[in-house]
Amino acid sequence: MLIGQYAHTLDPKKRLSLPAKFRKELGKRVVITNGLDNCLSSIP
Repeated sequence: MLIGQYAHTLDPKKRLSLPAKFRKELGKRVVITNGLDNCLSSIP
């Protein structure tokens, strides 16, 4: 699901805001971690 490139920013507490369509797909709790080649991977 997280395929492609997306521009993002971190808030002062170093949190990443996910677009609403991603939040709906991922559910209430999810872990985003470093993947291969500096990419992000999700673990729902």
